[in-house]
Formats: sequence, structure tokens, C-alpha cells
Amino acid sequence: QTLKYMGDGVLVFFGEQEYTEGKECREREPDASELDADVCSRARRAAYELQDRLAALREQREARGLSGARVGIGLHYGDCKYGNVGAPSRLDFTVIGPAVNLASRVEGLCSKLGATVLASGDFVERDTRGDWWQDRGMHTVKGVQDPVNICELNMGHATPT
Repeated sequence: QTLKYMGDGVLVFFGEQEYTEGKECREREPDASELDADVCSRARRAAYELQDRLAALREQREARGLSGARVGIGLHYGDCKYGNVGAPSRLDFTVIGPAVNLASRVEGLCSKLGATVLASGDFVERDTRGDWWQDRGMHTVKGVQDPVNICELNMGHATPT
């Protein structure tokens, strides 16, 4: 769910509700690790598809002598608070918390590392395609005491499964 457009950025929230909605006829309830894997898999696929489409658009624009957009995507898995924040006359639906801040910090490393999609180790551990990620080492990020393991998505895969 796209929550907000913030200048030149976008905040997107992937929750487990998409996994469970409309699936009343399941034989069993999914366990927490299945839900985690689904959330991370959907986020990874969305990042891959966005970068794939932007690359095609950039190629078309550059062929016409125009500049193309380059964006960085940061992915992290963690708990957050979400809901309406603000005064009754001006409510804003948002997500807040350390996990949200870390996702932003991971995205901020894209330029430094020359990457288009980066994720925290916490995210990659839960993703169904851990083999799509290349370890980029431990990095210090603002607001987080301990260094964070950062991985880069290998964009060379043919389809975002």
C-alpha cells in the first residue's frame, strides 16, 4: 500500500493483511514465518518490477536524448506503529518507529554503494529468495547503535518470482 509521496520519495507499507484477505477457504492458518516470507517476497518483487520498468523507461528516454530517472529502494522488515496521526482537522495515515527509520537509512545507502535495491539482513533472512541477494557488508547508519548488515538485490534475474 502506497502510504505517501514525500518530495522525491515514496513510502510503501507491506503488511500481512494482503496475504490473509480473501482466503477464507484455507485448510490451515499460515504460521508467522510464512507471513513474514510472504511480506518480504511481495516487497522484493515490487522493488524488482519497479526497477525493471524504470530501466526500460530510462532506455527509451535516453534514446531520445532525454534523461532518465534513477531511484534507490531500501527494504527492511520490522515492527512499526501505524494509524492516523495529527489533529482531528488534519489527520495523516502513516507508519512510525525504528523499523521505518531503518528502511529509510537503508535506502540512503543506495547512492553510496551504487545500488538500486538494498535490504537489511533482517529482511533478506525472511525473503523466500535469499539467493537473489549479495552481501554488501556491515554499515553504520544514523540512529542505529550497531552496524547493519546490508544486501543488494541482484537485478540480473529474468523474472521476479
